[in-house]
Amino acid sequence: MVHNGEKIMHIPCEVCSSTGKFYSNPCYTCKMTGHVRETSELKLKIPTNIKSGEMLRVKGKGNFISDKQYGDLLVKVSVQNPNKEFKFNGNDVETTHFIPLSKAILGGRETVKTLYGKAEIEIPKNTQYNSKFILSGYGLADDKNARIKGDHIIYLKYIVPRDLNSDQKALWEEFAKHEQTGKNMSA
Repeated sequence: MVHNGEKIMHIPCEVCSSTGKFYSNPCYTCKMTGHVRETSELKLKIPTNIKSGEMLRVKGKGNFISDKQYGDLLVKVSVQNPNKEFKFNGNDVETTHFIPLSKAILGGRETVKTLYGKAEIEIPKNTQYNSKFILSGYGLADDKNARIKGDHIIYLKYIVPRDLNSDQKALWEEFAKHEQTGKNMSA
């Protein structure tokens, strides 16, 4: 105990580290604590629906407490999405899929990539740019009930042709002659 004016400070003994024991041959590796810091690898089971910022607890793998007891290791999760194609919003997944302009006008079937492989969607005729299609149950599993899954939301965008050959240009010019304006046009 050291007195410093009006304050009383408790500091550990430099000889026994407040244990009351004196060692004739002290261990400098563990600094007389009886344990050393080491790095090791652990294999963790990561739940499929875990989100960034959530914590995993690994019992008994934390710091040494006393009497051969170890605390718990807390791991803060940071989920990185290597595939920028998929955007996550809670349990829902969102993607953008590009289709030919002719398919947006005439309709048809289109194969899209999902988290679970490929799926086919039916594109109705006169599909507008950035239309939203929902594949129910193709998102991430709910964290409380794995049987419940979010949705896969697909935003359809069409590709405007850049380099037209003479036949294609003639077809578009013919289309333009018959194109309606005003009340039948969608915005």
